[in-house]
Amino acid sequence: MLLIEGPKFSGFDFTPGVSSAYEAQGEPFYINNRRILLASKQDSLEPRGDGEQLEDEPLSHTSKTAKSVWDCGAGQGLSSFSAAALGAEVIITDVETAVPSLQQGAHLNGLSEPQVRVRALDWMNHAQGVQDILGSLRKPSQDTSKKTLDYILASDVIWVDFLIAPLVNTIAQLMQISNERRDSLLDEDDTRTEAASTSPVLILAHQSRSARCDNMFFDSLDALGLQRKKVQLDGHGTDEDAVDLDSKYRKTNLAIWKVWRE
Repeated sequence: MLLIEGPKFSGFDFTPGVSSAYEAQGEPFYINNRRILLASKQDSLEPRGDGEQLEDEPLSHTSKTAKSVWDCGAGQGLSSFSAAALGAEVIITDVETAVPSLQQGAHLNGLSEPQVRVRALDWMNHAQGVQDILGSLRKPSQDTSKKTLDYILASDVIWVDFLIAPLVNTIAQLMQISNERRDSLLDEDDTRTEAASTSPVLILAHQSRSARCDNMFFDSLDALGLQRKKVQLDGHGTDEDAVDLDSKYRKTNLAIWKVWRE
């Protein structure tokens, strides 16, 4: 049995209410002076054909985890809505059953397309989802060029071993690493240089729960020829990527990694 430590983001209130009952749930969560709101867990239940909603049992494990806000800021689109509050154009992805809740969250935060788009992406069957995401980057029909993904934000995505290979394959496709080139990425050639110049940077917020899962994931990234480093979070040092993260968000088993192609 895999035991996963539960979320501890209870100190913040993401609900849209303004009554004292809501305020008593915790401190409002602000990014760039903008309060971030999330849909209730009830909103993320999958609807039946007759309009009723399913209880928790029929939902998959991945659907259930999408309903909570975890320590790394993952769940219910929190990191995506925060990025949008900072001015980013964001494509939010999750399994199909989580899409209605993410759409509701976007509405609650006054976010709409094209700044924020919600797309279904299942790592276990990612081909169509990745194609839709990359296709959505195309500019209007009179211009056949494409925008590029600048960053892939991944928060608390490593928790069970059977999802690691599908996750890495999805990341590889989003970073435009073809299946044929995965075993030859270390070869120096013009094709690799050109692809790397347009490849997004992966920003990974990671809570370590299993050394085995961690090793599987990072070994897989190494096999793709990707570079990585842990971001310094205490604001000290000379690393240009270092950040001064508030101590209330820092824990011994939480880390932020930067992953890129050279």
